[in-house]
Amino acid sequence: MKLTKNFWLIVCVNAGLILSFPLGAQSVEQAPDEEVMLTGAELLENCQPEAGGEAPTAYCMEFVFGLVRTISGLQEMMPEAEKVFCIDPNRVGLKAVTNNVTDWLEAHPGRLEEPAFLLVSEALRDALSLSRTGQ
Repeated sequence: MKLTKNFWLIVCVNAGLILSFPLGAQSVEQAPDEEVMLTGAELLENCQPEAGGEAPTAYCMEFVFGLVRTISGLQEMMPEAEKVFCIDPNRVGLKAVTNNVTDWLEAHPGRLEEPAFLLVSEALRDALSLSRTGQ
């Protein structure tokens, strides 16, 4: 699938917004006020359901929801053909979207050291592109 200029623009804008998303622990090499970018591996680890549960964690769903809101807001003015993905909240719930993201991350283990915002953006595009959703 060809990546459009708009896709990369959205990804770059998200980088600035996501850099401040809190991590569970700081790297040993990291200065106290240095920002760290969450990796796909760290997000996937934090997405595992709580013991006995089936749904991804609230942390994971909040991360995905934040990206969905950010990208959706950025694409409001885009022509339909250039939008990265389309989510109809009346048909697709946050749990289903988050499950799509975690499935995508698990299917791409070689990329888990890349920034989580980039991987989630690609997962959303692959799972919920306009051509796949019939919109």
